[in-house]
Amino acid sequence: MRTRRCVLVARCVIGLCLATLICATAAFAVTEKVLHSFTGSPDGDVPYGALVIDASGNLFGTTLEGGSGGDGTVFELSPSGSGWTETVIHSFTGAPDGAEPWGSLVFDAAGNLYGTTQHGGTPSDGGVVFKLSPSGNGWSETVIYSFESGADGCQPTAGLTIDSLGNLYGTTTSCGINFGTVFELSPSGDAWNETTLWEFGGVDGANPYSGVTFHGSGNLYGTTVNGGYFGLGNVFKLTNKSGSWIESSVFSFTGGNNGCEPYGGLVFSTFTGDYVGTTKDCGADNVGTVFELTPTRGQWTMTILHSFTGAVDGALSTSGIVSVFESGNGRLYGTTQFGGFWGNGTVFSLNFPFWRESEYSFVGAPTDGANPYPGLTLGKGGAFGTTSAGGTNNLGTVYEIK
Repeated sequence: MRTRRCVLVARCVIGLCLATLICATAAFAVTEKVLHSFTGSPDGDVPYGALVIDASGNLFGTTLEGGSGGDGTVFELSPSGSGWTETVIHSFTGAPDGAEPWGSLVFDAAGNLYGTTQHGGTPSDGGVVFKLSPSGNGWSETVIYSFESGADGCQPTAGLTIDSLGNLYGTTTSCGINFGTVFELSPSGDAWNETTLWEFGGVDGANPYSGVTFHGSGNLYGTTVNGGYFGLGNVFKLTNKSGSWIESSVFSFTGGNNGCEPYGGLVFSTFTGDYVGTTKDCGADNVGTVFELTPTRGQWTMTILHSFTGAVDGALSTSGIVSVFESGNGRLYGTTQFGGFWGNGTVFSLNFPFWRESEYSFVGAPTDGANPYPGLTLGKGGAFGTTSAGGTNNLGTVYEIK
């Protein structure tokens, strides 16, 4: 089944204006709905992080900017009849509570939310890890760690990973030796203890913009945008051996057809048994790829599932990938910031076994969103995401894809 999107474009030349209806055919049937258009104040603007969903179907996310304090927000979107109601549950002010939350949030077993800001905090403006706890009819924010911009790292841009004991794991893009860190925060009574698990030095990777993923005997996997053997990005593994963490390179990107600069994290596909991710640049048309990494007898083989062309299918994917299992077929979902029919980004789907690519193209303001930075979050009846621009005020949106 195929659907068509049409947009009315007006062109004026020497006082003569003509209206042209441009239509494009999408490769699979989807509907897109804007659930919220951001206004800047007080609800924030420029959402960069993916959404999380609670058991009641409420959506939670962050905005990089705006809010009453001007340094970003944490918001909640709740289904309300036929629409959605948006509530700001925290506005950041800089120091000491943090500024510019970039990544997604994570819930613990008690219903508390955790996240990071890339700036703010004390004493170094190196960013914070924060906790939001339900309190009466609202939420209470607590900074559980402020980065000191030394060996502990600085400027975390990714969301956190939580284990069964409530320990938090994340990355910083800078500081450490020079090029960022992987860290752990462990609860100890009312306090939290920070441990730097790894400091990137360049060859082993540099500047991780995404978080880490657990898989297989407690190993952590992640990506770095730069560094590696060729300086074009790296996939790494951290293994805990007798209390010490050892880093090893899974794959170093070489550029060219196999991609470079993986901004998004990795997802383990239960359908294929492999790891899947995206690169922002390089590929056959120099606008990014979707790749698969397969472990075979201690070695890793990289396969390109798709090279973006930019014109129709999208360009420059910074998203993570959602892997699902549908009717006996594997399906991967993600987003691109740019490209597509109108140049404002796409939602794409890769369908196993031939990895045929199909997509939804964003029109942009005021019709719908534009420039989706994060990937999608699967929920009841569809998938949810954010765009960093577009919407009624061209300040970003929350949208639903069905």
